[in-house]
Amino acid sequence: GIPCTKRMEGLLNENIGVLPKKQDLISVKGNDNLTDTLQKLFQYNILSCPVTGENDEIIGVIDMIDLVVFAVHLCKESQNHLKALGLLGEDSHAVDFSGIEADHRLNQLFEDFDYSVKLANFSKQNPLTTVEVTQTLKELAQVLGNFRRVSVLEGSKMDNYITQSDLIKYLHFNGGFDQYSNSTIEELGIISDGVFTVKTSDKVIEAFKAICIERVTEIGVVDEEGVLVGSVKSRDIRNLNIDDDIFEKILLPISKFFSIVGEEEDVKFIVVQKNATLSEVAAQLAENPVHRVYVVDENNHPIGITSLSDVFIKVLELVE
Repeated sequence: GIPCTKRMEGLLNENIGVLPKKQDLISVKGNDNLTDTLQKLFQYNILSCPVTGENDEIIGVIDMIDLVVFAVHLCKESQNHLKALGLLGEDSHAVDFSGIEADHRLNQLFEDFDYSVKLANFSKQNPLTTVEVTQTLKELAQVLGNFRRVSVLEGSKMDNYITQSDLIKYLHFNGGFDQYSNSTIEELGIISDGVFTVKTSDKVIEAFKAICIERVTEIGVVDEEGVLVGSVKSRDIRNLNIDDDIFEKILLPISKFFSIVGEEEDVKFIVVQKNATLSEVAAQLAENPVHRVYVVDENNHPIGITSLSDVFIKVLELVE
């Protein structure tokens, strides 16, 4: 049934200022080169950070998804050069990059010594998005229904940096989803059809290529029987150590890649069935380092996903 929404309404009417502030607000300078930028993201174990200008003003956001798209374009460019030199025949194990549009920004990046500001939003999936610290959590949720993260401004100064995960944690741990314990995700219509998957036998580059083409941050991995066995996320680009041969690892079968990098996190992916409640799904999203749950049938075949964006959009609809 349709739940009572008073607790959630009360939370959403609060100010953005109630959200915990990041103790160390990590950012990179617009003239930092790509290697320095990567090392900072890896060092602090973060998926994204703001790019600031000479006067500490925010001029962009750099995200792991930008690095994935960059790496895929770089691989395509390298393969084309090898073919042109006659070092890679058409009948060899070449990767099919037909779905990847040529990107003129690659040349720009190399000419400008890989300035991080040029790599910011290379994926065209995470434009610079800001909110004011005086706005409500409801207004924040409206933005986070479309964007994964926002910069919070107090005047012209950055006050905080909020992700979808930050907001779901606040709402969950303050009881916002308790009232949704009888409403299933199927009843509420928040199971997105069309799960994008690759096979364990596919190369890592195929998973990253699918991330680029489908404009998502994660691709499910299935075995030969179609059973969901894992996922490749944009954050897995961190396992292609920039000091190693990135091309060697990116051409490995996904099964081999998984065995080499091991379990990077305690939880790689979360599965639920369509009778899971919204409060159960919100708890999984808040308590684990994931941005979506996979909805599976009784044989563990993926039939849909429910993402953080889906949850925010539905909650806003329920409290209207």
